[in-house]
Amino acid sequence: MGRPRSPYQHLELNGLTTKNKNHYEMLHYNPTEGIPLEGIPICPRGTTKRGKKFWNTTIPYLCQIGVLSYTDLAQMEALLFSYEALQKSIDDLRQWDSIEHTLDRDNILARKNLVTTYNISQTNFNTLASKFGMTPSDRTKLPIISYKEEKEEDPLSMLGL
Repeated sequence: MGRPRSPYQHLELNGLTTKNKNHYEMLHYNPTEGIPLEGIPICPRGTTKRGKKFWNTTIPYLCQIGVLSYTDLAQMEALLFSYEALQKSIDDLRQWDSIEHTLDRDNILARKNLVTTYNISQTNFNTLASKFGMTPSDRTKLPIISYKEEKEEDPLSMLGL
């Protein structure tokens, strides 16, 4: 099995769309790579203030660099809700730790459940975030749909990934 084909947009950005004597691969647009979004989608209903802030800082940036397409919106909503679940589990843990508890079996099991919820939320968020290139190593693996000049400020850095 050979090396996977480079997305057409990457080749176009690198100036490799012309036939090269060392490059025998047929270069054409692949419609399965997604159609770029025109404009910025609105935030889904039922999100918290933190979720809206996450949506309003992340989505415009992902649209600008051409990572998001129409087919990605459902996964982006899932990422938003997993972000909210992660933040809620962090708040629950902080609230639990701010109160003094006795070391009986019920309290130990309750804290263990909170930590388990946090770990699951973090795993879900990291899995979905890696699909959208929210870490530098993941950004190199993404097919770029269209290229627009990036801002100097990276709003994804607020996530701390």
